[in-house]
Amino acid sequence: MNRRDLLSGLISGVGVSLLYSELSFGDEQDRKDSEGQNKQKDQTEQKELKTIYLTIDDGPGKHLESILQNLKNGKATFFLVGRAMENLEGYSLVRKALEAGHQLGNHSYSHPFFSRLSLDKAKSEIEKTDLLLEKVYREAGKINPKLFRFPFGDNGCMGCKRKNEHKREINSLLENLGYSAYSWNLDGEDWKYGRGKTVESILGKLMMIKSGDIILTHENVITARYIVPYLVSSGKYDLKVLEK
Repeated sequence: MNRRDLLSGLISGVGVSLLYSELSFGDEQDRKDSEGQNKQKDQTEQKELKTIYLTIDDGPGKHLESILQNLKNGKATFFLVGRAMENLEGYSLVRKALEAGHQLGNHSYSHPFFSRLSLDKAKSEIEKTDLLLEKVYREAGKINPKLFRFPFGDNGCMGCKRKNEHKREINSLLENLGYSAYSWNLDGEDWKYGRGKTVESILGKLMMIKSGDIILTHENVITARYIVPYLVSSGKYDLKVLEK
């Protein structure tokens, strides 16, 4: 082999090596770019989740078990009626909900209109359920955050156009018992099913959810079969418990 052929062979070899290196570098760079884009996409999707606070009133009852099953990827706050907690089955379900990371709140003992109660009766309604909640929180080794929701949203002055003395007294009573009252800013309207509302219209209302919303629902078949599964499986929401 003469010198010219030898140089030509070396140059060709170097060229192939350089080309292979460039192609390999390009493939590696494409892989890194793709991974970076996927990571950025995942982070963006995570950031776009709306933090919401699902509240479920009037339990414990026969739908709580299925609701808990569907809430494995989300958390909720259950506002409980004391008299429904007094039987073993109801109490066991409430304990199960707490141990699963959900929050428990006081929804009175018998679900009355507070605007129709004397102050003493209102106090009894709150305290009787408080004793039950304290027991279940203590057994679970957790602290009761003392969250309260008025039945029917009646804070002692239902239909009043301005604050009255009875409402002030009841709210002062709540405060003295260590409680904070929580309302809602989006009504899931599950309770209107069969009264002019269909499953489709109820789920349509949920399309209005904004980040930070406190959503009112009740422990019933609509919440268990449709609302909770939708909120959990949609991939749009991060369901959190209410905190003081």
